[in-house]
Amino acid sequence: MNTRGKIIVGVIIAGLLAIALVTFLNLKKADKFGGATDYAAISSFNTSTAVNVTTSNSLIQATTSRQYCIISNNSAFSVYLALTGDAAATANSGILLSASTTFEISQEKNNLYAGAIRGIATGGTAQVLLSCY
Repeated sequence: MNTRGKIIVGVIIAGLLAIALVTFLNLKKADKFGGATDYAAISSFNTSTAVNVTTSNSLIQATTSRQYCIISNNSAFSVYLALTGDAAATANSGILLSASTTFEISQEKNNLYAGAIRGIATGGTAQVLLSCY
């Protein structure tokens, strides 16, 4: 086989290896979520709760078994989230969850957090929806 033929065979083998690697990584990702490849397909949450937030409220207790959590601000007021254990949430500090937005916690997002989460509204009472497992 000449040099050109060897190069063509090498390119074909590299392409097949790349396809195999992508397939393997997608299967591993699906295993983390019980076969689901995206969050919308996850249908069994351990917790689905609405919490009214004013001053520094506890939203979620600490748990080492948390795998995924989505926090949705279902109000017209912004909410600041404190991922600082039992320390109080303070305005203008932490993670800003603007009106009608969400924040996800998961291994896939590379931000898995098992500690307590607290929140504080910027005005009035904000309703936060929590779905966690």
